[in-house]
Amino acid sequence: MLTLLFYTAISFLVAFLFFPVFIKVLGQWRLFDSAGDHKIHTKFTPSMGGLAILLGALVALSLSLSFQSWVTQRFFLFRLH
Repeated sequence: MLTLLFYTAISFLVAFLFFPVFIKVLGQWRLFDSAGDHKIHTKFTPSMGGLAILLGALVALSLSLSFQSWVTQRFFLFRLH
């Protein structure tokens, strides 16, 4: 139970720290969600913040798996292609 809480905290921390980075990078790359009639925001808003959440989950997953699990998963993923 404690390990699950630990990896959840790591996932949250990575996502929390990378949100401002992604927002700044997406702003520089001009990847915006435009305002419209059916939108709540009134100006251009950077989108794709879910990438920070995905990065946090992937970091926590990579830390939680043992090396043998990574070898098995790697071969499984290569077989899918």
